[in-house]
Amino acid sequence: MPKSGSSADKTRTKSQRSKLDSENAAPSARAKQTNRQMPVKSAQTRRRVLDAAAKILAAKGFAGTRLSDIADEAELRAPAIYYYFRSREDLIEEVMWVGNKGTREYVVKTLDALDPATSPLDRILVAVKAHLEHILGISDYAKAATRNGLQLPEGMRARQLAEQAEYSRIWRGLLADAADAEAVKAAVEKAVATFGRLDVLVNNAGTAIPKAFE
Repeated sequence: MPKSGSSADKTRTKSQRSKLDSENAAPSARAKQTNRQMPVKSAQTRRRVLDAAAKILAAKGFAGTRLSDIADEAELRAPAIYYYFRSREDLIEEVMWVGNKGTREYVVKTLDALDPATSPLDRILVAVKAHLEHILGISDYAKAATRNGLQLPEGMRARQLAEQAEYSRIWRGLLADAADAEAVKAAVEKAVATFGRLDVLVNNAGTAIPKAFE
């Protein structure tokens, strides 16, 4: 019979310890995998909340948008929204910013895809078409931003104003490129005189600019 501390006991003990270490390590590995998955799932849920908020905000407006409606649309309990956004106002502000930013990026992408030889007037008309496509049909975020831009309280407007300024810069560039073409310049001036503000002109430019050439 082997004595205690024999090589057989040591081998068996070492084997058992190795197995125990392996079993203890397995939950840790699974935990690490879960931790890697959680941010992805969390980001997906956050996006679902944003998508739901954009849809409700576009349909009901700033005053009519309730967290309970957003939660129902996102298939969540209303309190769960506070895990992703500190308040109703923070959520709405994010939707508005995403909407404005998305419209600008869509128009820029459309313009970048044009042939470099495209005339200044055609570039303006293409930009107008892209703008209207995005805010009227493609994006709930853009619809929400367009509908509610003037309804936001002062404290929620900083990012919106910065994004709108960047977007206006693009339109001013388009108009500046066309300034040397007298027909284009006259048409734009006529359209601006009719609609007053640049943003109103852009939102109605699908009919405003062509009519200005009549």
